[in-house]
Amino acid sequence: MAENFATVTPDYLLIGFTIISPLSRYYEILPQLDAIRSSLRLTNHPTSASPKHSSLGSDAMTDLRKACLVGAFTQEDCARRIGILLGKEDPGPTSSSTATIYRDATGRFTVEVPTGWQAIAEGDNGIRGVQLRSGSNWFNLMPASAATTSSNLVLNYEQKIVTHSHSTRTPPLGRTGLIQLFGHNLEITYDNFSGSSSQGDPVDTYIAGIGDISGAGPHLHLVASLAKQPAGATPVPIVAIAQSIHLGAR
Repeated sequence: MAENFATVTPDYLLIGFTIISPLSRYYEILPQLDAIRSSLRLTNHPTSASPKHSSLGSDAMTDLRKACLVGAFTQEDCARRIGILLGKEDPGPTSSSTATIYRDATGRFTVEVPTGWQAIAEGDNGIRGVQLRSGSNWFNLMPASAATTSSNLVLNYEQKIVTHSHSTRTPPLGRTGLIQLFGHNLEITYDNFSGSSSQGDPVDTYIAGIGDISGAGPHLHLVASLAKQPAGATPVPIVAIAQSIHLGAR
């Protein structure tokens, strides 16, 4: 990885500055490279103010975005690292004082319950998770079996659907494929596709795997069925509900 900088002094002296680094170490040594570049001074010339990174946030975020731009990390790893850094710099909004919180009895998670929805613990003392329901709309939040990633959790569940229905389709089942969100200290991978309820009514189905943004630790499994809404109706905030989850008790 090479960076080239150039500047012209008031008396038309052109100064060039070149940085070369192995790509594998580029992000690791960016703070040192930045310090070297910022330390450059010209004898008998006034010192100019260092440029600010206001358009990109903190110096740490600027370095990370530069490393991502040149391909030092995979796209998914970049998204995860940016999400972790954003969580440190801005933990995000806290729950409103009027929000209803469902707290798992065994301390595995909490989730905000939307106004007008009912939380129903599943199994003895909620051991199998919780169902949030409003009319024909529902979603189940359940502890997941062992999964290497949230993506695998979604794909494995969809494969069970395909096998059970004797379908020839191949996961992911949604038209856009798996969608990943990194933020709020969570990694959320989900798929969305159309289907039918047991009564034959059209529904939107969501299947998600939810875990810590670091990629480590236990995962939660989210399955939702939402009735097709008429034009102009307020959509169910399924992603916002998922992002309100906190792993562990609070």
